[in-house]
Amino acid sequence: HNLTSDPHLLAPTLLHPDTDDYFLTNAPITIAWSNNGARTSATCVIEFSAVCDLELLLEDDMEGGTNGWTVSHAAGTTDWAHVSNNAFSPTTSWFAPNTDGLADTFLVSPPIALEPNHVLTFWHSYNMENAFDGGVLEISTNGLLGPFNDLGNAATENGYDGTISSDFLSPIADRQAFTGSSGGYIKTVVPLPDVTTNAHLRFRLASDLSVGETGWWIDDIHIDPLTNWTVIGTASPPITNFLWSAPTKPGDNYCIRAHFIHTDVPDSAFATGGVFSVVGDDSDGDGIGFDEEVALGLNPAIDDRTVDNDSDLLS
Repeated sequence: HNLTSDPHLLAPTLLHPDTDDYFLTNAPITIAWSNNGARTSATCVIEFSAVCDLELLLEDDMEGGTNGWTVSHAAGTTDWAHVSNNAFSPTTSWFAPNTDGLADTFLVSPPIALEPNHVLTFWHSYNMENAFDGGVLEISTNGLLGPFNDLGNAATENGYDGTISSDFLSPIADRQAFTGSSGGYIKTVVPLPDVTTNAHLRFRLASDLSVGETGWWIDDIHIDPLTNWTVIGTASPPITNFLWSAPTKPGDNYCIRAHFIHTDVPDSAFATGGVFSVVGDDSDGDGIGFDEEVALGLNPAIDDRTVDNDSDLLS
């Protein structure tokens, strides 16, 4: 079943506020979005954060080729492959089969420049022989030669769900792993080590000596700053906007994100809007109030006594 054939799994598109918008503290702000065909039974959940460094360390929807990912195996003859038969979004994912013979196959990321306070999110679907075959997420901060250490056991959402038996020579015997069936695509969230270094992620599927199932699909991987989000509203289609009061504290690193939640299919991915600012009536200290600065086409966050806005070489 290709979940992307259902248009209701698309994320909303945030329309307002947008990048570089600015608002007066406590002023009403219209939060607006496009529902992108979402069904009326869906709920759009809108969240706010005051710390919105939106630069991602990694963002890969698996659609643009291999993008530096490499595959190899230590046992068996199969490798991970780029496939289009079962993706979360839009059409392509990585897949490794769960064979009925010994296999140990690796999908390794390109080098990632890790920074403290970041979190890994990925969508995946799996059907593997429960408790005998499974997949693990590992990390190396010492290049491709490793060692690769377990990372999946740190998951805060949809982590490992079983221990792999040692009875039939599994390469990951006695380890916690993703095993059995996920029941379709699920989102797993894993905080990353608080280090500043290059690292490689590795998705590893291991099969024991006998009996296999389908395999493991990986899609939509990204590494985001660890940010606190607060729900500020919910709505269902056809509603596409609501009024929200701007924060009482000025700041220049605010943003909104939204996603759809469903009762019968997976939730959509999050869509994040641009970074906007909230300012006081004269937070730039130039003696010009917010409304007057907006009417004059000035930026309320910049002291206009020292800026040559009209390019006449006079402040």
